This record gives sequence, C-alpha cells and structure tokens, in this order.
Amino acid sequence: MDVIVVRESDIKRAWFYIHPTTRQPTQPVTTTQIRNNQIKFYYPFDFNTPYVKKSHQMEYTLVTPDQVNQGTCSQDSGGIPNPGSDGIPTVFTPHDRRFGCIPMSGSN
Repeated sequence: MDVIVVRESDIKRAWFYIHPTTRQPTQPVTTTQIRNNQIKFYYPFDFNTPYVKKSHQMEYTLVTPDQVNQGTCSQDSGGIPNPGSDGIPTVFTPHDRRFGCIPMSGSN
C-alpha cells in the first residue's frame, strides 16, 4: 500500500467524493459528507483542475488511522472507537479522518 502525508490546507483544495446521484466529483463541504463518503484526491495536486486526473497523477483515498497498513481499506471500519476491556472506547477517530499533525519547517 502506498501512503502519503499531505498538508490539510492542500488536500482541502483538491479532495472530492463521487456524488451518489450525479456520479460527478463533488467537493465535500460538511462533516457528514466527509464522514459518509469515500474521499479521494489526485496527487501530485493540480489546483487549477483538481477533479480531472492527469496521466502523471495517482488517485488516493483518505483513510482513518486504523486503516493504515492493513493491506485493504474499508469504509465500514472508519469512525468506530475501539472499546477497552471495560467497554469504554480507548481510541477516538477524528470526524474528518485526520490522524496527525506534522510541524511545518521554518523554510515554508
């Protein structure tokens, strides 16, 4: 599995999901759209036409932390906390699939 880490500000300019009715790439604008749809993007980014895949781009799908390094990614496993032995969740998945903060270097 190929995994990349991108800036949140960049991905929000290029991410999309396939709208169930129109079957067209659609930019998510609500938490519900992010949570309930498979969010994709093309990389390297082309912010001028982010929903058109070019020959040099690869398609990526946003995943939750528990989906990384499993070999397969399932929408069904996202968003469900992992219960401890007492039934209290020990891991909470962020609503927007974000799984880490990486400090920016001083040169950016």
